[in-house]
Amino acid sequence: MEERCDDHGWCAQTPAGLGKTADTLTAVWAGGSNDVWAVGLNGALWHWDGARWLSRPSGLRVLRGVFGLGTHAVWLVGDTTALVGDGKQFESYTLAVQGELHGVFGTAADDVWVVADAGSTAHWDGRSFTRVDAPFHGWLLAVWGSSPNDYWAAGGAPEGERSNAILHWDGHAWSAEALPSSCTIEALSGTARDDIWAVGSWGTILHYDGKRWTNVPSPASRGLNGVWAHARDDVWAVGENGMVLHYDGKRWTSAKPDWKWLRAVSGRGSKKPPPPSST
Repeated sequence: MEERCDDHGWCAQTPAGLGKTADTLTAVWAGGSNDVWAVGLNGALWHWDGARWLSRPSGLRVLRGVFGLGTHAVWLVGDTTALVGDGKQFESYTLAVQGELHGVFGTAADDVWVVADAGSTAHWDGRSFTRVDAPFHGWLLAVWGSSPNDYWAAGGAPEGERSNAILHWDGHAWSAEALPSSCTIEALSGTARDDIWAVGSWGTILHYDGKRWTNVPSPASRGLNGVWAHARDDVWAVGENGMVLHYDGKRWTSAKPDWKWLRAVSGRGSKKPPPPSST
């Protein structure tokens, strides 16, 4: 594995063989310092064991989402297929959804949601997936929840256009709620039902305080593709042009490493960056 670091402490790792397959990594999930999964186009599946990245065959032509609840509970999604496994072996499930699966998130081993194109969603109850229709016909790209009766799902309007709606699950049904601006939401993350973040097109950052969604000033002008909330005063977002943003509880600031495009972010604990230099 090749690793190079910049002056700000960001280190780029290139697993042996990744460059040869021309895979584009699309999502990442960290269960711990020795348990990280990354997935991508062409069905790329990589696992970090604390010392090295190891490639695993997925059997799928594409993977777009990954989520876990520990080393022995991992969900992968791509195309119309979900892979459920213990980190060593995966069982394949073909879902009755329209379009491709994009996002996956859960609060327990028997409470996991996946979202797809055309407003399709499906729920995992520990044994099987059940399709659940939603009042939304656009692309659903992201899902996040704080409990079995509090999930959010979002994406873009039909034909890839911007949407001004986001879906909420109350334990019984999905309902559409208005957003303060039209955008394409690429990622969702939060720490509680009253502290949820959404990021998307043109650097859009939205926050939910338990009552309403509001626009938050963003230092980004290009699209944001991933967000990960570690604490109310420690949130990370990444996006186009290698953009890396950090929220300290008061404002978002940028810390741009030497990369061209970032699609996802995850972690287990976070060391907050130093204050921006005056030079």
